[in-house]
Amino acid sequence: MNIIKEADFRREIKSEPGTAYLFFGEEDYTKNHAVALARKMKNLATVMAGMVLIIGFAMFNEMKLDALSYSPDALIDMLATPPMMSDRKLILITGLDFIGMKASELDGLISALSLLEEYDFNTVIISTSADRFDEGILTGRRPKPSAALSKLSEVLTPVQFEKNSPARLALWAQKHYEHNDVIADANTAGFTVQYCGRDMYTLAEEIRKISYYVLSCGRQSVTVDDIRLVGVNSIEYDTYAFSNAICARQKDAALNILLDMKRNRIDPIMIMGEVSGTIYNIVSTSILLSDGLTLGEISKILGVHEYAVSLFAKSASGIQNPKRLLSLCREADLDIKSNMEGYLALEKLICTM
Repeated sequence: MNIIKEADFRREIKSEPGTAYLFFGEEDYTKNHAVALARKMKNLATVMAGMVLIIGFAMFNEMKLDALSYSPDALIDMLATPPMMSDRKLILITGLDFIGMKASELDGLISALSLLEEYDFNTVIISTSADRFDEGILTGRRPKPSAALSKLSEVLTPVQFEKNSPARLALWAQKHYEHNDVIADANTAGFTVQYCGRDMYTLAEEIRKISYYVLSCGRQSVTVDDIRLVGVNSIEYDTYAFSNAICARQKDAALNILLDMKRNRIDPIMIMGEVSGTIYNIVSTSILLSDGLTLGEISKILGVHEYAVSLFAKSASGIQNPKRLLSLCREADLDIKSNMEGYLALEKLICTM
């Protein structure tokens, strides 16, 4: 399986565009920018008989399908339509739910895409949302791609859009400030990411707002004080905080944390896996403490650092019925695996605990 990165796609689309790509991964902001770049690869103006055609033909050479309008037959009809006054045309497919897609539906999509060998004047981009596509395990010594990714890679090129690191986001923020005609040094750009969060849509809006404020003050240099004054502080939670709120039966806090995770498109299956593991350790610590074991002894049994056990012990003090909590956690896990909408299963866990 040949999975390429966003940078590889950008180079390829400018020189030799392929016939089909699958956009997947956590960073939806950069997916949309890659689509915008793909729109520029088409020959919107073509020289014919010594005359340059107007760009109005571009509207005929970009076709779109979404979850409501997509069907294999609709895609085939689009594939068969030749481009107008251009060498290629772009077909953009969005909104498909690969998590809930049946095997027969996936086969129908692959069958339609296989016709690209015949209609090779197309460039098809299927852009997936992070919470609607399971990529499987792609890292580690034994990667195991999902069945959907494995099958789709036979007829298109998968392009992975990974979550950007804080360092890379800081460089991006610096360029974004420059685009808005203000200057932010490396430390200020890094603080922007730290203060406003890692969601690129939010960052773009916050940087625009901060830039306008600085310019309105007759300055060009952004300071940390400007960010604190004008920017919105984003609190990003982790799954341990979520597990803690569940164990303490703090329903409002747990729902707020889950909302933040949902906004950041964290995979519900991954959340459930980490929450299950954390709750298991907390409940186990509670039981072992009641049996008279020390933190050091529990650390050896659970195979985690003694400091982590001390945190588990603190959380365990708020649990009144450990067995019921484990049972609810198991039910939520089964709900997710039986195709219930992931965040709904987690909300059910919170509201019934």
